Amino acid sequence: MSDFVTGEQYEITAGPYSAVITEAGAGLRELTHEGGHLILAHGPDEPAPAAFGQLLIPGPNRVDRGRAASR
Repeated sequence: MSDFVTGEQYEITAGPYSAVITEAGAGLRELTHEGGHLILAHGPDEPAPAAFGQLLIPGPNRVDRGRAASR
C-alpha cells in the first residue's frame, strides 16, 4: 500500500514523452515532453486540482434519465 494520497504512482515513457499515472482513479498526474510539462502537474500527496487528469466515465452528456443511452 502506498503512503501517497493518490496511491501508487506508475511512470510510463515512450520516446521523449513521460507520464505518471496514479492508482487512485487512474489519474494523469504528470505528462512531459522532453522534460517540459504539458499539463498542470500535481504532487503525489495532493489530490488532482479541480479533478484535472481524472477520467470522466461515462463521458459527459452520455447518461439519459439515469440510464445509459441506447445506440
